[in-house]
Amino acid sequence: MAIPKTLLITPTAVSADYAGGMFLRSLCRYFPADSLYCDALLSGIYIPNKFSDDVDWINRQVTHIPDEYFRPPTIADDVLGARSLVQWADNVKKANNEAERIAGFIEKQGIDFLWVLAQSPFIIALTRRLCEMTQIPLGLMILDPPDLLMDILGFSDVVQGAVGFELHKLLQRANRCAVVSDSMKTYIQEQFGIPSFAFYMPIQEYIERENKRADNATFTIGFGGYMQFPENLGALVSALNRVDWKVAGRKIKISMHSVGHRSPVEPTKAENIEYNEFVSSEEVMRIFSKIDLGYVPLWIKPNRTEMLGATYSFPTKISLYVSAGCPVFYHGPQLSVGKFFNRYSIGFSCDSADEDVIIGSLEHYISDQEGWLDYPGERQRVLQEIYNPQVHRARFADFLGCEVDDLLPCDDQRAMVLT
Repeated sequence: MAIPKTLLITPTAVSADYAGGMFLRSLCRYFPADSLYCDALLSGIYIPNKFSDDVDWINRQVTHIPDEYFRPPTIADDVLGARSLVQWADNVKKANNEAERIAGFIEKQGIDFLWVLAQSPFIIALTRRLCEMTQIPLGLMILDPPDLLMDILGFSDVVQGAVGFELHKLLQRANRCAVVSDSMKTYIQEQFGIPSFAFYMPIQEYIERENKRADNATFTIGFGGYMQFPENLGALVSALNRVDWKVAGRKIKISMHSVGHRSPVEPTKAENIEYNEFVSSEEVMRIFSKIDLGYVPLWIKPNRTEMLGATYSFPTKISLYVSAGCPVFYHGPQLSVGKFFNRYSIGFSCDSADEDVIIGSLEHYISDQEGWLDYPGERQRVLQEIYNPQVHRARFADFLGCEVDDLLPCDDQRAMVLT
C-alpha cells in the first residue's frame, strides 16, 4: 500500500524551533511533497506559530484563530466559569465553520488519511465535527494529557468536562493514536482498544564524547529550553546556596540556555548562574557536549492535573542531552521519566525539593566514578532503542497504515539535525 495522501491538522507550526514544531518536522520529512497537506490553525497560545523556511515544500493553509486562554490574573472562579462557557460556545461555532471548510478540501483533494495533533480544545472540537462529515481514517496525536493543558489555559470544570467528552468520542472514532510515552500508549490501548505508538524525538546526529570525567575544579549543570518549572530550579539553587555552591569538592555552576526570558530565580551568589540566549539546536548540542550534567525539571509537588502530566508526558529535552553526550539530572516525580531512568542509566534522578536530598543526590553522582564509566554504553543503548531514526520511521509507517518502504528514507535531503 502506498503512502496515503495525508492532511495534517495542527495548532502549531512545523518548525525548527520549540519541541512541538521540531517533533512535527521530524515526521513530515518522511513524506514526498505531493503526499502531505497541512491545515494549521494558529493562535498566540501555542508555539511555534511560524513555519520554518526549510519546510516550504509542505502544501499548507494557515488560519489564525482566537486565543484559548480563559483565565485573566484576577478573575474570580464563578465569573471564570460563566465566561469560559460563553467563550467555549463561541469557539465551537468557529470550529464548526472551519470543519466545513476542511471537509470541502478533503473531498476536493482526495485526502486518504487525517492526521490530527489534538493539542488544542479548538482542534478537538473541529475534528469531532469533521468526523461527522467524512469517514476517512483518523490518526490522533496526543503530546500532553488534555486535562493538564486545559488547567493551564484556565478552563472551568464545566468546559473541561465538555472538551473531555469530545476527546473521548474522538478516541472511540480514531483508527490509530500516537503519543510520547510508553505509559500513555498503554493507557490509550487499554481504555480504547486502538493501536497506539510511542514516539520519542529522533536523534539524527550526535556528538561522540570522550569517556572520562572532567577533572577541573568546576562542575557545570546546564539547562536548555523553556523553563516551565522555576520552583524546581529554586529548590536546587536554595540547596546550593546552603553549601556555598560546593559539592564533593567541586565548585558548582549553572549554565542556563533558555528561550525568551531569564529565569525568575535570583540566587544569593549571582555569579554562579550564567544566562545565555537559546541558539540553534546544532549549536546547543555542541555547548552541552562540554557540560557535565543536563537538568530536566518536572513538577516537584504536582497537583491532580500535574500528576497526569508527570504520569503520561515525557520531556523532549532529554534527547538534546543524549545527543550531546551529556548525562541527565532528572528532578521530578518517579513516574513516566522515573521508569525511563530505571531502564537506562544515563544520569540520575531526584524526586524531592528537600535541600539535603538534592545535595546528597548530587554528591553521590559527582563522586560515583563507576556510574560515569557505565554512561557511554547506556547512552548507546538509548540511541539504538529509543532515539533511533529507523525505529521512528517504522512506527510512523504503522501509524499511517502503510509500509515503511513507502516513506522517504532517514537520509533523505530533508533529514535534519534533531535534538
